[in-house]
Amino acid sequence: DPAIRQKLAFSLSPLCKNRRVALLIAGDIALARNCRADGVHFSQNSIARKDHKTQSAIHQNWIVTAAAHCRKSALQAHEAGIDAIFLSPVFATKSHPGVKSLGPLGFQAISQVVPTPIYGLGGMNRANIHRLKDCRLAGIAGIGYIADTVNRNQGVCLA
Repeated sequence: DPAIRQKLAFSLSPLCKNRRVALLIAGDIALARNCRADGVHFSQNSIARKDHKTQSAIHQNWIVTAAAHCRKSALQAHEAGIDAIFLSPVFATKSHPGVKSLGPLGFQAISQVVPTPIYGLGGMNRANIHRLKDCRLAGIAGIGYIADTVNRNQGVCLA
């Protein structure tokens, strides 16, 4: 629902600014501009289509990220000038049951040939994160992992 999405973006924007946390809006340049977000995130398909919105966002001096699920899409994101790539799923994940994961070797193979900073996403947890220690990894992302950590440590998740 666009109205709910807009309300959420405008609510999160001042919270993120106060906490010095970057706010990226998925695929909606107008909403990102209107709520004064720090950038936008694009789907793998947007990058593959060479969507004009992608290039427009890159030229606005924003943080621009993209999803990638294979070597080809990671290279397309790099060639488009994306600032960072979220490569997924690294491990099996509850949010996408049955989707084949890259695993540490697949992640490593892609990260070695793509110069753009790459964040691992998908199935991250305390038990498996160490398996990426030999990979070229800018960082990790994980909704479940972060929410579980925040809930365990503080009893509340602000996300």
